[in-house]
Amino acid sequence: AFDGSDLKEYVKGQCEIMEDAGRHIEMIMEEYSQVSERFADIELYENAPDNLKDQIAKQAELVDNLAVDRRILKNSESKLSNNAYNRMDMYAQELPKSFRFIQQQETYYETVKRDLQSLEGERMALRMEAKNLKKKHAAIKKAAIIVYSIFTIVMVALDNEDELYLFFVVTFLGAIVAVGIFAWLSIIHRQASAVEIKINKITAALNKIKIKYVNAANVLSYEYDKYKIKSSYELGRKFELYLQMKEERKHVLMMTANLNDAENKLLMLLKRIGISDTVVWLSQTKGLYIRNEMVEIRHELAARRKKLRNQIEYNEGRIEEAKYNIRKVNKLHPEYTKETLEILDEYEKRSIN
Repeated sequence: AFDGSDLKEYVKGQCEIMEDAGRHIEMIMEEYSQVSERFADIELYENAPDNLKDQIAKQAELVDNLAVDRRILKNSESKLSNNAYNRMDMYAQELPKSFRFIQQQETYYETVKRDLQSLEGERMALRMEAKNLKKKHAAIKKAAIIVYSIFTIVMVALDNEDELYLFFVVTFLGAIVAVGIFAWLSIIHRQASAVEIKINKITAALNKIKIKYVNAANVLSYEYDKYKIKSSYELGRKFELYLQMKEERKHVLMMTANLNDAENKLLMLLKRIGISDTVVWLSQTKGLYIRNEMVEIRHELAARRKKLRNQIEYNEGRIEEAKYNIRKVNKLHPEYTKETLEILDEYEKRSIN
């Protein structure tokens, strides 16, 4: 049951869940659109005329061979593998921003995790307190029955005129004990009710923090998988090595006009079949002339899209759940319908803006 202020806070909390989930969906959709665009480019390549497709494959192989021949690796132990280098190259423009974003998300994830553990611990302690109060309440009731039985026996034994004074004394003492026990039981009942309210509030807070925890974990899982890393530190180290290798590569490329010419020709061929993001294929040239490599590219994109779809579905579910909770509490407390609608109206205005 809710009173006016509790219901208002509850509805606001559900709106916050919807807002947070909505923002998350918007962020995911941008990445989802990029992944879908990559798929569309692959379809354009696969459906290109055979003669043009053959030209692209040969030119891609030439680009790949020239790049490998001229890449200088002074210390292979301190450098990246070809796959790791190509991955860094693919995301070079966004890596500084992504590095900061992952660092922030790792900090946020740890903060949410600590909050979650703290709330879980607090709820466990309150549940233990509620259990102890319940035991105490039962013990007092049991003692009251025993005391009542004793007083009954004594009063029956004193039920004659000669012991009338003693009868009244015992009756008076019995009344005092009864009032004391009743007061004690009332205190414990109030304490138990207060603990139950605290448990309900903490449970509501846990539900919200769990959603944030799952979202934070999903974001990190996706980013780690995208860059094939286990932490922001690893990404920073790989990016540093990538920059070193890129400088070496630039030096080689300046000396090799053939590679530049080959890449430009490949880009022009890719543009001829309508591919929107042609530059990215310079980092994945093997996919243009080795079928298994293209299959791997497709598989990776499909895995990324599935993860994004799962995140979207999860947050859509949170929105629907929050809407259901609002409808449910509104149905249970129709007297607060006006306040509920006002809160929802504020939420709608924020969502539009």
